[in-house]
Formats: sequence, structure tokens, C-alpha cells
Amino acid sequence: MKNIVLIGMMGTFKTSAGKIVAKELKRDFIDTDKVLANRFGMSINQYFKKFGEQSFRGQEHLLCQELTQNSNLIISTGGGIVKNPKNIELLRQNGIIICLMASAEQIYSRIKNFKTRPLLNCPNPLERIRQILAEREYLYISLADTVINNNHMSASQTALKIIEYIQENSYKL
Repeated sequence: MKNIVLIGMMGTFKTSAGKIVAKELKRDFIDTDKVLANRFGMSINQYFKKFGEQSFRGQEHLLCQELTQNSNLIISTGGGIVKNPKNIELLRQNGIIICLMASAEQIYSRIKNFKTRPLLNCPNPLERIRQILAEREYLYISLADTVINNNHMSASQTALKIIEYIQENSYKL
């Protein structure tokens, strides 16, 4: 079976809903940021500071190449994975791409207490979220097979929507 790949901004429940979906569908769950942090032996934030975004994006691309060799996974991607559209091309080879979307205000309300987020290390994190969402929204939407707006949903409700989509489109899997 094809992989289910979740893309979108941080705070859109890619990881929390993805774990629920994986459990319900009895699939393995992969969080690309967690895999990379484990490989680096440091947080993504620390890696960015030490080696820069370009190096991180290169490592992220290599992981995408690896993931195309697997199937039957639920994959939660880092928010910036769409910055290199070749990543999505790779993940699409053996996957269905589902974009989770929410407003900047909703994203901020979900992540404002997580100090490990690099985006929050600035004077106005809500404005920064708006800026990044404006930069990436077109990519998220245009690269996805479907978009689920979970602005007023919990992680569990988001997981149910993902499962509904998968069941309704099982012919693609």
C-alpha cells in the first residue's frame, strides 16, 4: 500500500493526527523531523543554528529519497519540506499527499507554548507564522492530492478526516 504523506505548517496536527491514523490503520508512523533530529544527535533548532537551513534541507531531501523505498507508512513531514518540490515528487512516487491547513492565528494558538520551535524565537511569532504561511500556502495546496482545513478541529477530528479521505480514495492506494 502507498504511504500517506502529511504536509503543512507546524501546528496543523501532522504529527498528532498522523500517529492516530497510523494506530487506527495499523501502519508505521514516521516523523521526518524526529528521524533527522535522531540522526543529527541534536534538535532541528540546534542543527539550524550550527549548520544552517541549506544543510538541513539537503539532509531532508536524502531522507525523502529513502522514504520512497518504503510503503504502508504514515509520514509526517516538516513544514518546510515543500521548499524543495523535488521532495514531494519523491514522496508522491509511493504516496498520497495530504495537506493539513489552518489559519495563522489557529497555528499560533496551538504552538505558542512550545519554546523549541525555531519560529517562536522572534519578537512577533504570529506575524512570522503569517509570513511563512503566505510564502508556502500555494506550495502546500498545489502539491497536495487533497487539502484538509482543520482550523476548528482537534487532532482526533483531523485524523478522522484523513481516514475518511483514505477510505473514499482507496483505489489510489
